[in-house]
Amino acid sequence: MWGAASILSTFKNKEPIVCSSQDQKYVCVEYSHTIEHGLNKELRRHGIKLAFKTTNRTRSTLACTRQSQEKYSKTGTYKIKCGDCDSFYIGQTGRPFRIRYNEHRPNIKNNKQSSTFAQHLLDKKHTMNNINTGMDVLHYSRKGHKLNTLEEFEIYKHFTDAETKDLILNEKLQFKSNSIFNSIIRRVQTGSADRQPAKPPDIRTAGALLLSTVSLQPAPGRP
Repeated sequence: MWGAASILSTFKNKEPIVCSSQDQKYVCVEYSHTIEHGLNKELRRHGIKLAFKTTNRTRSTLACTRQSQEKYSKTGTYKIKCGDCDSFYIGQTGRPFRIRYNEHRPNIKNNKQSSTFAQHLLDKKHTMNNINTGMDVLHYSRKGHKLNTLEEFEIYKHFTDAETKDLILNEKLQFKSNSIFNSIIRRVQTGSADRQPAKPPDIRTAGALLLSTVSLQPAPGRP
């Protein structure tokens, strides 16, 4: 929390706006509850009056909204996350992500849900976040063999990870081990560890390696 001395020191090098009618010095700063309610009186003793501003500009807000709309209008593989626990679901869609996301919402009229994610929400009485916080786009791809392979890889990766194998809501794959997937996971983890050990493997790197090395039979299509 800033003290009066610190605030005054910060303002010392600023060029105040002088109001000719009252000869009052103004300094424009980003709004802070501490400054307004705790230091305003002290600052006035030094002839400084505050004018507050915000960094939440309409232009930046509209830009973020536009980028989000473009992102979720594409197709590919995704990860949707429960709003009340760490459980998640990996899926694919040949339609816009935003449409597929809404299809995972539970239908409270039915006890049996078509989506395992929706079933989890209904059984646990958990909630679903909005798409910006509840969905991660993993890979962009059109419907087909490439998309099936990317989805299989992401599901396999989480089932073979000790930290996530009990959190993923997907049904297990038909095969227990895949040497190509294992090789790609090791390569990505090794590369990430050499660069930045604290960060998880880059899923985009994994996808690029996968598509450049693997050639499998098409997996059964998923909704």
